[in-house]
Amino acid sequence: KISCSMYVIVDGRFIFDNTTPDVLRKVANLIEKYNLETSNLYFNLYKKPIGEFKLQGYMANNMQVTKNGVGYIKITNDIIDMFHMESASTGDAINEFNNVTDFVIWLSATEDKKNNIIRVSIRSRGPAINHVVEKYNGGGHAKASGARLKTFEEVDNLIKDLDNEAKKYKEGEAL
Repeated sequence: KISCSMYVIVDGRFIFDNTTPDVLRKVANLIEKYNLETSNLYFNLYKKPIGEFKLQGYMANNMQVTKNGVGYIKITNDIIDMFHMESASTGDAINEFNNVTDFVIWLSATEDKKNNIIRVSIRSRGPAINHVVEKYNGGGHAKASGARLKTFEEVDNLIKDLDNEAKKYKEGEAL
């Protein structure tokens, strides 16, 4: 149980708004009480199989960007098979793009043939996105949300709505 908590703490790297002095005190107490090696936990969080690493490279090379800074990639079942991945395990790869300065919002839309859906994972460094995603029966947080759509046409509509949100954000109309 403690190691699971530490994984959450280390993976978040204290970059989220809910990092308070109380959270930091609790973490310090856990580290001291259990003599935890946070560097080892952190190191193990970022290990990945070669297929996932190669998929991230594919994503980087094939990402599209809208005029208002929405980065997106559509990953078909053929692409998933090419990298020997499962569709459910590709959503986390979108986190690797959080430092791309051209993106205000970024997403991956991954085909899941087995469940007949398209899994969409969305992140934002500025505008709140959860209210947009709710229109597509999705949900999540202001800066990290997701949806399960039926078609890539729905994905295109979501991208357009997110692009409008990015535009409003850039113009100072939305947070």
